[in-house]
Amino acid sequence: MQVVFQLLRCVALLSVFALGIDVAIIGVAWAGDIRFAQSGGGFTPDITDAPSDSAGLATRQIQSGAASRRVALVIGNSDYEHVSRLPNPSNDASDISSAFRRLGFSVTTALNLDYRGMRTALRDFARSAAGAEMAAIFYAGHGIEIERQNYLIPVDAELKTDRDVSFEAINLDQLMASVADAKGLKLVLLDACRNNPFASRMRMTRSTRSIGRGLSRVEPPSGILVGYAAKEGTTADDGDGRNSPYTKALLKYLEQPGLEIGKLFRRVRDNVLASTGGRQEPFTYGSLPGEDIYFVDPIKANQAAMSPGKVPDTQSTDMIVNDFKLANQIGSIRAWDTFVKRYENRSNSFLVELARDSRKTLEAKETQTAALNLDTDPDPSPTLAAPPEPPPPETEPEKPTLSQREITLRIQWNLQRLGCNPGTHDGIWGRKSRAALGQFAKYAKVTVTRREPTQEVLSLLRPRRGRVCPWDCGSGFRRLNGVCVTKISIWRAK
Repeated sequence: MQVVFQLLRCVALLSVFALGIDVAIIGVAWAGDIRFAQSGGGFTPDITDAPSDSAGLATRQIQSGAASRRVALVIGNSDYEHVSRLPNPSNDASDISSAFRRLGFSVTTALNLDYRGMRTALRDFARSAAGAEMAAIFYAGHGIEIERQNYLIPVDAELKTDRDVSFEAINLDQLMASVADAKGLKLVLLDACRNNPFASRMRMTRSTRSIGRGLSRVEPPSGILVGYAAKEGTTADDGDGRNSPYTKALLKYLEQPGLEIGKLFRRVRDNVLASTGGRQEPFTYGSLPGEDIYFVDPIKANQAAMSPGKVPDTQSTDMIVNDFKLANQIGSIRAWDTFVKRYENRSNSFLVELARDSRKTLEAKETQTAALNLDTDPDPSPTLAAPPEPPPPETEPEKPTLSQREITLRIQWNLQRLGCNPGTHDGIWGRKSRAALGQFAKYAKVTVTRREPTQEVLSLLRPRRGRVCPWDCGSGFRRLNGVCVTKISIWRAK
C-alpha cells in the first residue's frame, strides 16, 4: 500500500512539474510581448487589437487573423532623434488608422518606430496579411533614395555615411514582401517623399554613388500597388495643417461609397495637384487585377442607407437605380431635384450624392451657357471703312440688371452700327460717344433729352435699321464704292 502511495505521489509531482513548465512558457511569452509593446522601438499596437488577459493572447491573435479579411499596418514617424521633428506623420497615421477601421480593417497603428521596431512590425504584419482579402501598409515619415533603392527611415537612424543606409533604414522591398501573401488587394502607401535632412550632411564613401531627390521609381511584383505622395524624383509637402496634402486627399476619398480604387487614386492626384498649386503630383506604381475593387461597395452602401428598421430588398434597390437612370435620361435640373427629394432620407446613398453632383454640374453648365448667350456687343477695331450692316437684331426683352458699363458698351456698338462713330468701344462715355449720340438724334430726327448712356437710349437705338449718320471719312479721305480711301488713291485712279 505504501508503495502504491509513493507511486501516486511521484505521478502527482511530475504532473505539477509539467504544468509549471507550461505556465512558465506562457508567462515568458506574455512578458516578452509586453516589453515589445512598451520599449521595443516605440511600437504601439492598436488598442482594439490588444488582449485584455494573458491567458487568451495566442488564441485571440489567431482568431483575429482568421476572422478579419482586411488588415492594415499604419506607421507614423515624427520624433526623429538626430534631425528635426516632423509634425504631421503622427497625425496622419492616427487619422488614416481611424479611416481604415471604419472601412472594416483590423488595424495595427505604430508610432515613432526605431529600426528594430519597424522590422518587427513588418514581420508580424506579414503573418496577419497572409490570405487576407485586403492588406494595406501606410507609412508617413522620412524616406531616402540611394542608388535607385528606396528606404524608409526609422526614428533612431543617424545615416552618417551612405554606407549606413542599408544597415539603419528599411528597404521598400520589405514593405512589399509584408503584403505579398494577401489573396486580394495588396497596397503600400508612402507619404515619405519629403525633403530629406539626412542627405545634406551625409558623407559619401564612394564618389560614384548618388542620392536622389524624393524616391525613385519602383516596379512592384504583380498584384501589388504602391502609392507615392509625390512621383519619382520630386518631394512632397508636409502641410501646414493637421495632415499632409496627400493624407488629407486620401482621407477625403477612402470612404467614399462606390469609388473604384483606380479612380480613387486619380481623384487623390487631382486633389493634391490643386491644393499644392501643381507643385506635388502623387503617383501609383504597379498593376491591379481586372475586376473592380472598392473599399466601400456601392450596393452595400445603398442598403446601409436604408432607414432604421427597414429591411433592404432587391425591389427597393432596383427602384432607386431605375429612377436614377430616368433622371439621367431626362437630364434636367427639375428631374434631379425630384429624384433627390424622393430619396433625400437616404443621406448616405451613393446615388443620391451622385445625383446632387450631377445637378450641380448641370446647373453650372446652364449658367455658363446663359452667360455666353448674353447680348455681348463686339468691339471691332477702329477702321476708316463703315461697318457692314448686320442682320436685324432679335427682339428680346430689356435686361434691367445690366451694369452701367454694359449699357455704355451696347450703346457704343449700336451707334457704330448705325454709322455714328463713337470712337473706341471701351464702356467709357466720353466726348466722342456723346457727339455720336447727338449726331444720331439729329439725323434720326428724334429727341434725346440727355446725351448720357441710359437704358432708354439703348431702347431707342436697337430697333433702328440701316445707316442713320452720313459718311464721314475725315480729313485726307474720301468715300469710294462704299469705303473710305485716301485722296491720293483717287488721284492715281484718274
